[in-house]
Formats: sequence, structure tokens, C-alpha cells
Amino acid sequence: MTGIILKDFWEAFCIKKNAIAWIFSFIVYAFLVIAVPTRYAYILCAVVIFPMIGVSVLQYSIEQDEISKFDKIMLTYPITKGEIILSKYLSGMILQVMIFLMNFITALIYSFGYKVIDFPAAMEVWFLGVIFSFFYMAINYMMFLWLGNKKGVILYTIFVVVAAVVYVFGYFGIDWNALYRIDKTWAMVLGFVLSVISLIGSYYACVKIYTKKHVK
Repeated sequence: MTGIILKDFWEAFCIKKNAIAWIFSFIVYAFLVIAVPTRYAYILCAVVIFPMIGVSVLQYSIEQDEISKFDKIMLTYPITKGEIILSKYLSGMILQVMIFLMNFITALIYSFGYKVIDFPAAMEVWFLGVIFSFFYMAINYMMFLWLGNKKGVILYTIFVVVAAVVYVFGYFGIDWNALYRIDKTWAMVLGFVLSVISLIGSYYACVKIYTKKHVK
């Protein structure tokens, strides 16, 4: 399993076109943070941009697996199909931890640097980003493993566009100040529990999908 995880990260960060994509994404992120010092920009980063990035490792690895037919090689390893899928999820969770850290640093910039949002509110948004990340990961992992890379990328792109449009309309239609005053503790806890449950359910669904695709 460790070898699969290392392979996935090598494909995600060391293959030239993927490395360029990461560099470009970081430049866009840095430009957004520098050029748009508003709390709405932070919310966009926390609940849309960062969660969407969390599925990158899987997308890149599936793309390379399809090109090299690596699935057939993995099936010869002394591990189960469930462990193969688990390694994919562990790769994703490692990336998610990195993203959570970057999201936290972004929260510090907008709360203590720009002072456009209170730190407690920034942490609520950060935690909402964690919840969204788990939901996005659950949905997109099933989508990519079921449809493959090409169709998965198309639906993923549609998913990103829809999320961005929903956010834009929410920006104009939601009273953000009123939301900050609401006690959201139980809603956050419930959302986190549901996101974890969805992630676990997604794993078992992906095991079934992978097993059905690779029936000997």
C-alpha cells in the first residue's frame, strides 16, 4: 500500500504537466489572496477552491493508471482490492491534511493580516471547508473510479462550475453578517459527522465498483 501511495504522489507532483498545473494553481491562489483582500475571497478559497483541489491526487493517478494499464499490475500485488482502494483514499487524505494547513494559513492572513473577518468566524469557515472537502472527496472518488479519467474530468469540471455559480449567487443573496451571528455549533457537528459517514460509504462503494471492474 505504501508503494501505491508513493506512486500516486510522484505522479501528482513530479510528472511535468502535473507539476506545471500545481504551480499555476498556486500562482492563481496567491494572486487571489493578494488582489482580493475580502472575507468573500477567503470563503471562496475555503469552501470551493481548496476542497476541489483535494481530489487531484486521485485524478492524476487514475489518468496514469489508464495510460500504463497499471491496474493490471496492482492486481498482482499481495494485497486485496479493498487495500488498493484504501491506498487511494489515504493518498487523498494526506493531500487533504496539506490543504487544511494551507487553508488555516489563509485564515490567518485574512483574519490577522487583512482583518476582514474575525478569527473565530474564520475558523468556522475553515471547519466548513473541512466538511465540504470530505463531501467533495466522497462524491468525486466514486465518480472517477466509476467513469474513469476522461468522463470523470468532464463531470468534475461541471461540478466545479456549478459550485462556483452557486457561490456567486450566494454572495449576492446571503446576509453573511447575519450568518456569523447564528450559533452554528450543532449544525457544524452534524455536517462533519455526515461528511465522515459519506466518506466511509464512498470507500465501500468504490471497493464494489473496483471489484466489479476487475472481476477475474
